[in-house]
Amino acid sequence: MTPLEIVHYVVVHELAHLSIPNHRKEFWRRVAQIIPDYKHRRRWLKENGHKLYFLQDN
Repeated sequence: MTPLEIVHYVVVHELAHLSIPNHRKEFWRRVAQIIPDYKHRRRWLKENGHKLYFLQDN
């Protein structure tokens, strides 16, 4: 249900944490190297993330 560009942002964000465990400037520079418009995608997630849900296999 999430736009693919947002999924990409989340994946890059989490992968960046493999080498940088915090959200300091270095972290955001790393994310921006891969997704220059990450701020737009981050804003979308903040505004719409509460609408998302996850399906679980039982």
